[in-house]
Amino acid sequence: YYGIWNEPGMSVYWPPLVSVNGWAIGDFDRYAAELQVPFVATIRAYAPRALIVGPECDSGACLGYILSRESKVGVNAWFDILSFHPYPWDDDFAAIGGDRTQWAKAALYRVDNEFKPVLDIYANKRPIWASETGPPYDTNAPVAISNFMAGLKLRPWVSVLGILDTRLFFSYGADLTATPLKSSLFLLSVKGPSRNRAVHS
Repeated sequence: YYGIWNEPGMSVYWPPLVSVNGWAIGDFDRYAAELQVPFVATIRAYAPRALIVGPECDSGACLGYILSRESKVGVNAWFDILSFHPYPWDDDFAAIGGDRTQWAKAALYRVDNEFKPVLDIYANKRPIWASETGPPYDTNAPVAISNFMAGLKLRPWVSVLGILDTRLFFSYGADLTATPLKSSLFLLSVKGPSRNRAVHS
């Protein structure tokens, strides 16, 4: 398996920015030209049996823009496995009634209402991985993760690859600078590009 980049829709990872419906997101034409196209060409040339995972998007807008560009190149031209990061945002909590303790419910709402409509258009029978997500520091993480996993069992079209306990990932100082701590994200098992779930913990 090969993948490149992380969350190209976020300015911290892929500047410069363009505005889409009021959201500032990455410049995906530049992303395709400078990163994705040469990366795919290299992997296909030197490891033709390898599977490429991506685009590791943090939003439906990012996912839609990158996959629409891929579709213009050819069917499933860039990715063998599609991946996304369904961290819930403020709008998702608002949509479920504003209860910030219902992290799993908000994350599943985002899966259904933001990512799935895009994936319904572009998946083309490819495996789909929720490759990174996790509850915030002020959540009962084991319960939130258990509820999220139970919810995904009702959505057999997506497999889980990454569950992140963000309480252990960064420590934020008073000036909002992040100090990396020991990561709690590590691979327990990989079953391959199937519906079997591979979970980070």
